[in-house]
Amino acid sequence: MAGFSNLAYRVLARRFGAALTTTEMVSARALALGNEKTKRLLDRDPREVPVSAQVFGNDPYALAESAKQVADLGFHIVDVNMGCPVPKITGGGAGCALMTKPAEAGRCSKRW
Repeated sequence: MAGFSNLAYRVLARRFGAALTTTEMVSARALALGNEKTKRLLDRDPREVPVSAQVFGNDPYALAESAKQVADLGFHIVDVNMGCPVPKITGGGAGCALMTKPAEAGRCSKRW
């Protein structure tokens, strides 16, 4: 959904009946480090209720921090991506690569 589920698209989706919208996939590490460009991917419309934020990563601490930030921004759901097959994501051990390491995936979900 990267490049497609930006704010304008989500507002249109709601207008045409979508019951739930979700952000583009954002890097947990970039959020944890305070990257402003990444934070802008989480801009949302107050009418997006409920709304989900999708994060990716393989660092339990970064995922926990990003989940906290996402919740503080008013998102209703934090979706940790474990399905993306794109080499740019899996090469860093995130996305579907995280599912190949159940213990690591468990550590990532237990931190929060």
